Amino acid sequence: MKVFLLNLYACYAEDPALCIGVSLSKNTYTGSRIKFDHIIARYTPTKRVFDALIAAGYVHFKAGFCNPKTGAAHTSKICWSSKLEDIFASLDMDLYTAYTQRPAVILRDTDKKEIPFAETPSTEAMKKQVEEINEMVGALSLDFPLTAEQKENLISRKCYPDFSQNRLTRIFNVDFDSGGRFYGH
Repeated sequence: MKVFLLNLYACYAEDPALCIGVSLSKNTYTGSRIKFDHIIARYTPTKRVFDALIAAGYVHFKAGFCNPKTGAAHTSKICWSSKLEDIFASLDMDLYTAYTQRPAVILRDTDKKEIPFAETPSTEAMKKQVEEINEMVGALSLDFPLTAEQKENLISRKCYPDFSQNRLTRIFNVDFDSGGRFYGH
């Protein structure tokens, strides 16, 4: 659901005429599997979410096709309906905010699971510091001075960093005296 909605929102924020492509072939989801952020997409749950969004009237479906004679193929697409567009239009946030909802400070238990903590002046100061750093880094435009061909070569070999993953989170283990390292996402 997260993958579909964030991608639909990204398209909506960029250009309301855009749609997102979605594969309905089980073969697409085998082997190395498709990975979005930290989510590994599998066919059955992806299809269930896809069908639920259509059934609820949040998206419209445009079927793709493959012409065996010419080899021409078009991927199936989903576009938001007016029902989902109303929700998107009512959101009072920019696209950057939609992708960056991870907390600035996280406390984990001994099993590395996030646990709630009471805000104190100390944790509020840490949170403010991390948010200020993220604001400064978010304002930077980072990239390598490469030709389009060099860049595409690195991307195809999965050797090119995702410069949009430039936010930090400070993670503590068990208490605020252990850990406190900065992690990017």
